[in-house]
Parts: sequence; structure tokens; C-alpha cells
Amino acid sequence: DSTDCVLEHLLPEYSTHQGIMGLGDNVCCVRQHTTKHAQKFFLYYFEKFPAHQNHFPAYKGVKAADLPAVEMWETHPSEVVTLLLHVVDRSGNAGLLKAEAEQLAKMPQHKALKVQEFKDIFTALRGYLEETLGPGYAKEAWEKASTDICAAIGAAMAAM
Repeated sequence: DSTDCVLEHLLPEYSTHQGIMGLGDNVCCVRQHTTKHAQKFFLYYFEKFPAHQNHFPAYKGVKAADLPAVEMWETHPSEVVTLLLHVVDRSGNAGLLKAEAEQLAKMPQHKALKVQEFKDIFTALRGYLEETLGPGYAKEAWEKASTDICAAIGAAMAAM
């Protein structure tokens, strides 16, 4: 459970000077239970940005309560969250981030998307993590990573 991870890291010997975990610690907590977090995150994301559910053909028009019955529900949210975390891992390195942003922009399923959709998914991810991780959420680090990632994706889209 992610709470255990948070509590472990909030012990004095594991805490940062602010008493919160860092970005990498937050990513680690999510990765410990990717499937659980990914599915909960997708529900949160579609609640906050209902129009974006239509960007996912398998989920288009499906009520939130019925999403677990969608065939790809077991794997797809995890794949998306894994990809998001992978990009977050690279957000501190401009060269790696640029390469990741270019790959994301070129993905066929992203052709119709604008940078705003990426901003929205990161806004939702930050909100979900803040609620889930509580005092362990590294707010400033996530805001910076999200801003850097979306700027890199925007630049990659503009260059296409």
C-alpha cells in the first residue's frame, strides 16, 4: 500500500529536510503498485477531465463504473502510467527529456492531441498523487517536472 511507503519515508532517517519525499520517492511508491494506482488514476483523470476519456477509443462513452469490464482495463492504464513515470524519470536531464518528448509527439495515438491534453494528464496525475501520498507528495518537484515535460512535448510538436 502506498501509505506504507510514505510512512516509511517520513521517518526522520528517511525524510528530506522538509519532511516530504522527493520526486523519485513518489515515483517509487507508485511503481510498487502500478496496476492499482494506474486504474485509480485513470478514474480520477476521467472524473477531472471527462472529455479526455474520448481520446481513448476503448473507453469512449463507457461509464466509470463499467470501465473495469473493458478488456484492456487490466493492462492499458498501467502502460500509460508506466510511460508517464518513465518520462518523469528523465525530466531532470534536458537531452533525455527532449528525446522522450519527441517519441511521445510522434506516437500515432497522439497525432490529434495538443499540448493541453498533456498538461491536463499531468495536472490530474499531480492531483491524484497529492491525494494519495498526502504529506509525502513532493509538490514543487512534480510541478517543475510537469512544466518541463509539457514544454518539451510542446516544442517537439511544434517541430513536427
